[in-house]
Amino acid sequence: MSWIITYPAIQAAQSGQPPPADWSWTSIIVVDCVLACVTLVGHWYPWAELRTEFTEEGISRPILFGHRMMLWNTVTRVGVLVSSGVNIIEIWSGKHRVKINPLYYKDSDKLFAVIREYAPASAFN
Repeated sequence: MSWIITYPAIQAAQSGQPPPADWSWTSIIVVDCVLACVTLVGHWYPWAELRTEFTEEGISRPILFGHRMMLWNTVTRVGVLVSSGVNIIEIWSGKHRVKINPLYYKDSDKLFAVIREYAPASAFN
C-alpha cells in the first residue's frame, strides 16, 4: 500500500524531480511508518494466538517482550464471549486475561477438553 506513494516518489527523485503532488519526503516516511505499524498490529494477534501453548502447567502466550505464563492453579474464571458470531474463550487469572479464538485451532473440541481438564472446576461457575 505504501508503494502507491513511495515508488513514484523514488522514481521522481531518480530523475531529479520533486516528489509527486504535495508530498514531501517527511510525509512519505510518516505514512510508510504508520502503515508498517498498522500492518504489524494486524498480524500480532493471529501470531500470538498461534504461538500460545497449553501444557499441564498452564498457558503460555507471547507478549510484546517475552511470554506470559498463566498457571492452571491460578485460573479464577473461564468463560465464553460471543463476538461477531464467534465464541471466544476467556481465561482469567487475577487481573490477567487470555482470549482464545477456537477458530485458530484444528480441533476446537480438544481445545475445550484441555481447558476443562486442567482449569479448576470452580473457574467454570
